[in-house]
Amino acid sequence: MFGLFKKRKKKPSKELFSSMFSSLALLSAVQDAYNDYAKRVNEGEVVYPAHRRKGDGIVPVWHDVRTEALGTMFGFGESDIASLAKRESTCQLMLLSSFLKERPHLEFPQPRGEVVADTIQAVWQIYLYLSAVGKEVCDRETDSDQLSLSGKGILDSLEARAVLLRSEWEIFQSKLSSGASSLAEIPKTVFDVVFEDVTKKTKSIALSCFFGPNYESNIKRLKAEAGGDKEKLKAINEIVAKLMEASTPDELM
Repeated sequence: MFGLFKKRKKKPSKELFSSMFSSLALLSAVQDAYNDYAKRVNEGEVVYPAHRRKGDGIVPVWHDVRTEALGTMFGFGESDIASLAKRESTCQLMLLSSFLKERPHLEFPQPRGEVVADTIQAVWQIYLYLSAVGKEVCDRETDSDQLSLSGKGILDSLEARAVLLRSEWEIFQSKLSSGASSLAEIPKTVFDVVFEDVTKKTKSIALSCFFGPNYESNIKRLKAEAGGDKEKLKAINEIVAKLMEASTPDELM
């Protein structure tokens, strides 16, 4: 059982993402991590895709599914992935408007051959990947069949955050225009909120891989199986608490 929670024996330093990173630095770290991951896959050091591995722990699977998903956005059409992480109001508002109003990610065929549209479509590739993996492991956060039954979609949380983010950037732009730049806190970027959303969804996928879609109840069952072994139960409680409280796999690696 404890093998489920094991850590990776060796991890490249490039794969650790700090909350202190700027948006562009975070994006650069993600791309470096994906390139390194792809190299290790090609060299046979790690099994792809992560959710089909046997004998790996929850945290490495969480980390690597996220890496796989984010990697799908690079090199898509005429996309400018760096623009997602630029802390510039004009750039961010243009992307948010395209995502919320024009919605090019729902077009077919793709890509369109336009920078902004293809950038939004590149982000959509992440969610297509998450949806495919989610369907395979019956994950309630990403499986389109389960989501549709409750009238939800895989982009719901991102769209809700994007609406708020657009308002934040509009307020920021207004303060700059009025000369109150010293009072203006720079909002997060589109890439920041995508990274957070993908991290949350890949955690659910990793949990579903090991415990099924109703992972909370199955974790309770795991604890019950410890019976009267107080030391074993204590260890399980400590590990599970850390896992469930973690907002990113990097905290646990």
